[in-house]
Amino acid sequence: MSERYLPDQSVNRLFAIRHAVVHREMESMAVEAAVDSLREVLDFLTGQRVDVAVFPEYLQPAACLQDLVKFSNGRVVVAGLEEVRNRTVAEELAQADADSSANMLLNRNVSALVAQGRVRLITKRFRADPESVAPGTGPDTVEVVVRGRAVRIGVAVCLDYLRAEEMVRDANAEILCVPAYTPKLNDFYPTEPRDHVRLLANSARHGGSTIMLPSLRGTLVNRLGVQPLPVGVEGIVIVDYDRYPSRPSGLKSPDNALRLRAELIESSDRVCLDLIEELRGEPSVEQLTELIERIPRSGPLHDLLLEYRLTVAGEAPEPNLLRMAREHPVVEPGARCATVRYRQAKRVADVLSNLPPDGETSIGAATDAYRGLVARLHPGPEPVAPMEDPDEQEELMLRPEAAIPSLERELLDDLIDKAVTLQSRIRTVSGAPTPHDLLRRSFSALDTLAELADLLDILGRVSESHSGFSWHNDLGHAKDQLGVLRGGLPKDLRAARSTMNHVSRTSLAEAAQVLHNALTRLRGRTS
Repeated sequence: MSERYLPDQSVNRLFAIRHAVVHREMESMAVEAAVDSLREVLDFLTGQRVDVAVFPEYLQPAACLQDLVKFSNGRVVVAGLEEVRNRTVAEELAQADADSSANMLLNRNVSALVAQGRVRLITKRFRADPESVAPGTGPDTVEVVVRGRAVRIGVAVCLDYLRAEEMVRDANAEILCVPAYTPKLNDFYPTEPRDHVRLLANSARHGGSTIMLPSLRGTLVNRLGVQPLPVGVEGIVIVDYDRYPSRPSGLKSPDNALRLRAELIESSDRVCLDLIEELRGEPSVEQLTELIERIPRSGPLHDLLLEYRLTVAGEAPEPNLLRMAREHPVVEPGARCATVRYRQAKRVADVLSNLPPDGETSIGAATDAYRGLVARLHPGPEPVAPMEDPDEQEELMLRPEAAIPSLERELLDDLIDKAVTLQSRIRTVSGAPTPHDLLRRSFSALDTLAELADLLDILGRVSESHSGFSWHNDLGHAKDQLGVLRGGLPKDLRAARSTMNHVSRTSLAEAAQVLHNALTRLRGRTS
């Protein structure tokens, strides 16, 4: 909650008994947002004609089950539900699955496999360190019919996948669904492809969601399957699945291909939506470079444009990459996690501010903590937090230049990191083993150079209004070397790409080293 979090400041401790209506409001906000978000994603998946869908562990409240049932007409969906903490919810869920009972579900981590309207509930057997749930029955496998084809689908929730995958292997599962919520993903990726498809759906907070199916056609794939989604990105991965590759391979290879690697984009995100609109034509390398620099975060859209730029530069544009770059689900921001947390924190802060002291709970400390949380979660521009020491704040107001060195130090730290990266990337260009690799390394160097130029420009603007600092000569020298690099690097790299010869980079490496030295001297003067 905050750096000064106290055990009695949780919503459950503050409101569950004496102000139960507020506690129920918090739960209702979360449930309504989860239902709205799920419906948006299910509508997108319906439009994509997806046959099997998997959602992460602990993602959907039990109230979402009816939406999953509705979606499952002609499809299969697997979703992590919740820890069932009260008998009412347990009894409601048990009514959906004839093989379950309230006692089997109570105090357990429950997931659902829904196919053709029929619900199969799975309870996790092996709990992770933070969990306090009772052990369930573990992995399960069922046979379903998808588009007239019988498919055995297994479900193993998070740690059950690591501890008991052999249960679904012994049951001859062709597709294994793994809802997960874990930051520790290394063990979830096998060292080599095995014997069935794995659909790993991990929480966006920890990233790593992927479809593990070897020999996929397309880019953004590796020997195990689709390149995993990065941390912090709510995304969707779709593949066209024919069959699992046999060993030894047969006369005819299976026709499996990556169809979509997308991210959820909020309808208020005009930067990304306008950028996608500009992809309606056939953008050039220069236009793609400009678009890539505008993307505010790493993720599928950024990855796709980087890959497409490589194919355009190699004069062999890959239309499937451009199609995927244009195709992302657009969702409303009100159902996003950050928005819901802000609304919850604001409601708690408002209620607390009107409560009288009760002698049992530190209402004042809790009010301050939640007000701080509201300020941090505010969806608008990030508010400036007041200084702890009012005398120090007054000193900064009277002498604004006193606050500048820390800003310039941070900029210079970033600049020096970029300069080191640029030196390394210039050195690696000439060793590229293939034309494709040479293009990739060339663009990496150019992208780093562009980032470095932007940072140096910001530093220059900051320093111009504070002439008391005695390092403008070094700053000018750094800008001169940057000019050499900006003029020479693109020219040399273009020549290398056109002739496929090694880059003549001696002068460029020297300029990068001089730039690094000048930045290091600047950093020393701000300490």
